[in-house]
Amino acid sequence: MRFIALAFSVLALVSCQSTPKPGGNDPYNITLNFVGSPTGNQKAAFNAAAARWQQVITKGLPEEKLQIPANDCGDGFPAHNVTVDDLLIDAAVVDIDGPGGVLAQAGPCYARDADDLPYYGVMMFDSADLEQLEADGQLQDVIFHEMGHVIGYGTLWNYERSLLAGAGSSDPRFVGANAVREWRALGGTGNVPVENTGGQGTRDSHWRESVFQTEIMTGYLDAGVVNPLSRVTIGSLQDLGYAVNYAAADPYDLPGLKASSAKKVPLNVILIRPKGSR
Repeated sequence: MRFIALAFSVLALVSCQSTPKPGGNDPYNITLNFVGSPTGNQKAAFNAAAARWQQVITKGLPEEKLQIPANDCGDGFPAHNVTVDDLLIDAAVVDIDGPGGVLAQAGPCYARDADDLPYYGVMMFDSADLEQLEADGQLQDVIFHEMGHVIGYGTLWNYERSLLAGAGSSDPRFVGANAVREWRALGGTGNVPVENTGGQGTRDSHWRESVFQTEIMTGYLDAGVVNPLSRVTIGSLQDLGYAVNYAAADPYDLPGLKASSAKKVPLNVILIRPKGSR
């Protein structure tokens, strides 16, 4: 296994053997471990997000032994000594900095040697911000979005891969063949536009808001409208190495030059990124 360090930590790389599963139709499983005091509605939203990602990803991965001390992937997260099938997520709702500050911290912490796909990650939400999003009817969307980062969207693009070209430039692009195919099927040209504005938790790790607008994996949520999951996003997961189900996508068309009139809610997050990303 590979350890994936927090952006603000310096931690070692360790390895161990994964355990292949028996043959047959092995589904992809996400196990949630709740930390802090999430409400019943918040737990339900986490569970619904996991269920939907399990519809998107169709095939299980080798089991992994996870042995870590408390606080290994951030303060407040528990110790683990378990076998993981296929992804374990510690999901925390705590006081970070109050309303309007950092919404969340999310991403993968450990990845398999064989395929560089994660088997342990964390999601930590600020309780005040999550309460406001719940009141605004956006709880489900934001949890689904951040869980996507734990799975690897925007956090594993250049971890032992070269799927993001032009990071830090005015025109970063995602170059994975499957996402590019779906992007072009929508009428796009070239490679997939990636966000070129915002802070470290936004640019180079989401689809470009000015192009995709309401798509759920841009760096902004659109209030009061559907934020669809596109086939482009599902294709990007196939480019990471997952087996995927394109039928799980929502109906989505590129909005063209017409800007969405919906209120934009920025997702101010700290992404946990792979150690040694290019």
